[in-house]
Amino acid sequence: MEMFLELAHASLPTVPLDKGVVQANTGVLLMDSLPLLTMWPMTRTLGLFWKRGRYLDFSVFLVGWVLAMIYHYLHMHPEGIAGAHFLGLSGPTWRGLDILCAQALLARTCGHAVGARSVATQALANLVFPVGLLAYAHGLADGVLTLGVASRALLGVLLATLAAKAVVEGWHTVPRYCPRRGRRTLAFFIAGFGFFPWPERFPRQYWLYHSLWHICMAKGFYLLFFQLEGLHLAHPCGGASAQPSALAPSESSACGDSDASEVSDEEEVSLSEDASTEDASTVVSEEEEVVQQGAAASVLQGASASARAQRPAGVLAALLQPAAQLLAFQRQARVERRRAAAAASRKAQ
Repeated sequence: MEMFLELAHASLPTVPLDKGVVQANTGVLLMDSLPLLTMWPMTRTLGLFWKRGRYLDFSVFLVGWVLAMIYHYLHMHPEGIAGAHFLGLSGPTWRGLDILCAQALLARTCGHAVGARSVATQALANLVFPVGLLAYAHGLADGVLTLGVASRALLGVLLATLAAKAVVEGWHTVPRYCPRRGRRTLAFFIAGFGFFPWPERFPRQYWLYHSLWHICMAKGFYLLFFQLEGLHLAHPCGGASAQPSALAPSESSACGDSDASEVSDEEEVSLSEDASTEDASTVVSEEEEVVQQGAAASVLQGASASARAQRPAGVLAALLQPAAQLLAFQRQARVERRRAAAAASRKAQ
């Protein structure tokens, strides 16, 4: 254990303490402990990893979670993080571990989000950030690594991962997300990154902004992996039931395009109204009537096929079956009326 701690202390770069960290303690136990308590929501994602067999993700995220718990516990030290020690390592060293691990996990998560498959994309998402950052700190910065440099390096790795995904694998291989849950996931990540830098401007509000960062990121992580595991297919956004299936780039999202579905419904209603309000006494030959009704049926079938590709099959069949039966019945009734009228006309002549 001592050898491991000495190795960690020697290999890790020194991360200077920022103003938002040094002046963070308020002296109020509830406020100062809130960043520690708000680490608990992340256990929901850890549970998801374990249940779905993502044991590697469970392990690396658990390491990050434990490091964050230790760091925030030391942050509550009466003398602040600078005067705290745990297992022979100083508070700033634990903070450096927390920063490196958290940002490496963000890079890895980006790879998951875009569905990284190739060796190049997976290497960018998993190895380039930690290895490159340690090499930079020890080779070019005399063992010193600031949070700003680490954040810019993370941004570069994220952009490089997106570029590699587009060039090597193509955007068509990106996983499909539920529109509503996808927007919520993105909103939580954006909100989390928005809250993160505010303690530098308002150090005494560190307990608030950093806790909000924890909550938003925990929710974003859970929603992201919930969809990557295909669990949203069993709970579609529209409230309709759907059969669970593996999430793949070529498959449609369980949350169909609501606008397209509404258009399809309007076409069906319009066809039904036109068919039901047509005057039975109109002067149209029997052959023209059959042709018109056949065209209407073709339009309905086209609308049905379009809707079938966008909505769950069970609900779609239930919605389209009455309309199709009504049109077929009306078409048959009109043909019979035309035949009866033609027979009566021939008898009168």
